[in-house]
Amino acid sequence: MANKQQIKPLGYRQSTLATALHCTRQTIHNMEKRGDLPPRVEISPGLKIWPADVIDKWLAERASRTAAEEV
Repeated sequence: MANKQQIKPLGYRQSTLATALHCTRQTIHNMEKRGDLPPRVEISPGLKIWPADVIDKWLAERASRTAAEEV
């Protein structure tokens, strides 16, 4: 049987980002309010998401900052 590939989302809503980051929706809300997250993009009236590529870049930058602080 072929290897199962995990399908990567194109973007994250608040609940899916919370799941991906292993935190609560309230934590995501607070991070957004403080400006700790990149801004969301409105893809249709009333629907805003964080594009997956933006979150991936944000996570990579955050990981490299954390690694640099540990040195």
